[in-house]
Amino acid sequence: HAFHHIENHLEKTPNEYIRWRYEHGSDKEGLEKVTAKLTKEDEEKMAKPMQIEYKTEDGQLRSLKCVFKRFTEGRRTANKSKEFEYEVQWQGQSDFCTWVLKTKLELHGFGKLLKHVDDKIAALATQLQRPLTQKFVENHLNDVGLAPEFATHTRMGALSGGQKVKVVLAASMWNTPHIVILDEPTNYLDRDSLGAMAEAINQYQGGVVIISHNAQFVDQVCPEVWHLENHTLNLKGSYDWLESANKESIKQAKEADEYVDGLGNTVKLVKKKKASKAELKKIKKAIAEKRKAGIEVWTDEELEAHGFDTAE
Repeated sequence: HAFHHIENHLEKTPNEYIRWRYEHGSDKEGLEKVTAKLTKEDEEKMAKPMQIEYKTEDGQLRSLKCVFKRFTEGRRTANKSKEFEYEVQWQGQSDFCTWVLKTKLELHGFGKLLKHVDDKIAALATQLQRPLTQKFVENHLNDVGLAPEFATHTRMGALSGGQKVKVVLAASMWNTPHIVILDEPTNYLDRDSLGAMAEAINQYQGGVVIISHNAQFVDQVCPEVWHLENHTLNLKGSYDWLESANKESIKQAKEADEYVDGLGNTVKLVKKKKASKAELKKIKKAIAEKRKAGIEVWTDEELEAHGFDTAE
């Protein structure tokens, strides 16, 4: 767990910590990640003049070389390319801003700053639904099992390991991320908390990646497990899941020569040759005549076994 985040704020209550962390929209802890910090190479690329094009008020197209100053945090979808473009203010131009495509900004080393802008826009959208107030944060912490007496009235330095885990989880979920990665999430949690976490994961609408040695917990939240070992992929799951996987595989493989069932076995398919109505009528007439003459011929079941569909 990322205890190192909260270990620097033990004098704060969990409620105060979350409000501090997101008070300006961006995730302050996220900005401290190595992958989020600008490198010397990034700064050098960003300092170079960029060729921009813009339209004047009378509709004339102009081209100019400018040096980046800051993002206004404006973002929209471009009409032609359908990709994001961002509003940029340029050095030496107090009120001069233009819209620049995301791909062009990334080529000039602005990828990490764009991530900050995107995160802030997402955070502001979240705050429209859940204001960053003491009451809303208290309710959010209560949702992960941290009662108000600990969430709002107890400093984090006095919390147990399990309670700190709940603070970390609540803080990471405040911005309602699309994907959550949990590394050994069961550490320090008691039985009731484990059950509550499993239920929350099963109800979560986003994606969840779990790294865990707790097999019982994994079985609760993962109906399907892909186990890769020694270059061999084995699938396992509940009986209902295996039945469903087999049916889905067969459905998708109706036109194929083979399919892989829920256990990972390759099954060869023998396709039936469906005779046309005219061919079937001719075959049946010949069989009837031979049977009438006492000649031994195939039964309908034997015909089907050799690939003929006798149903009309």
